[in-house]
Amino acid sequence: MADDIVIEDLDEGLNFEEAVRKAESGQFENTLFQMWEAALEQGIHALHSPLNLPTANSILRSWPMLGFDDLRAYLDRRATRMQEVYDRLQTVYNDDKERIFAENADDWELHKEEYISTIVAWTQLTNEWAEEWMEMEDSPAKLVEMTVLMDLQALLMESEGFISQMRDLHGFLITDEEGEQITKRLIGVSDE
Repeated sequence: MADDIVIEDLDEGLNFEEAVRKAESGQFENTLFQMWEAALEQGIHALHSPLNLPTANSILRSWPMLGFDDLRAYLDRRATRMQEVYDRLQTVYNDDKERIFAENADDWELHKEEYISTIVAWTQLTNEWAEEWMEMEDSPAKLVEMTVLMDLQALLMESEGFISQMRDLHGFLITDEEGEQITKRLIGVSDE
């Protein structure tokens, strides 16, 4: 999939891989939230930048049903959808973003509820996208939308995706009861 879009001239950002490696051993320099936010911001920026040859090749090889004429629509749609992912993340913080970002030690223990809320928020978002896609009329735009949604679902949910990265946080644990609560939140069932 084309989730490996090349980001050029953004080396001053967070070293995501190194930060995750340190987080696995409890050496926190940033919260996972900060790393996600930086990755999303850089990704959105890259999608608005001029298209380079390796990126075009990667997209077309990942999605052979797309043609060269579909590339700009793909990039624009992906930028719009990534902005929705970013915006949904912002709602999880409420007004506590500065405090959350400052609490990088014991990230999982301190922010477990916010991380669980992120799982719910992003899962709901991908479900909304799937419903919107099903209602679209068959057209080239629907094909472009499908590729974007599949790529972003992988970015968020698959084995190397953002949500899976929580498992790398020191102290990560979601109990069976918490898993049931997540499911209830996703289907809109309250314990009351």
